[in-house]
Amino acid sequence: MARVYILFICLFICSIDTSFASDIEDNSSILKLVDGDHYLGNRQAKVIIIEYSSLSCPGCSSFHEGIFAKIKKNYISNNKILYIFRDYPVNEPALFGAIFANCFNDNYFDIIDILFKSQTKWAFRKDFKQMLKNIARLSGYSTDKITSCFEDKKFANTLQKKAYDDMKLLNINQTPTIYINQVPINSIQNYDDFVKIIDNHLSK
Repeated sequence: MARVYILFICLFICSIDTSFASDIEDNSSILKLVDGDHYLGNRQAKVIIIEYSSLSCPGCSSFHEGIFAKIKKNYISNNKILYIFRDYPVNEPALFGAIFANCFNDNYFDIIDILFKSQTKWAFRKDFKQMLKNIARLSGYSTDKITSCFEDKKFANTLQKKAYDDMKLLNINQTPTIYINQVPINSIQNYDDFVKIIDNHLSK
């Protein structure tokens, strides 16, 4: 897991819009499906998993490629759970990765998959914006559109506002941060540990 340092978010967010901390909801309202969420699975499911994740975080990539892939196959595909993915960019490459995914909203999860799988090819490079554009082109997405999204400060501010508000409310200090039915899940080491928690909630 990657430790989240508030410095990036505060410097990058607070300097842009000083009203970002306004209108923060309480925990019970934020830890459920809300407007604008990206989700997979059954909206009426007994179990809701919420993941705050950074596209440049190696631990997030490992979780996505390992544990999440199995959860998707065994629990999401058969509508047993609702899974919500929330962008939580901890640095500039992660922010622009999130902008890329949200720019092509209808293909959001496909792009998240691509970016996690190719993380080492773009997330740790100084030319990460160009690398993201190359990935977009090779994946069949419009480079003109992604360039436009990259240049849209309002678009970036909206993504950052959500991350900042949730950080303040939930005291998020690492990625991935995961909740199952509003309970934070710590020290998950493998798929079997995760499944025990999910199955316990499903059996209630």
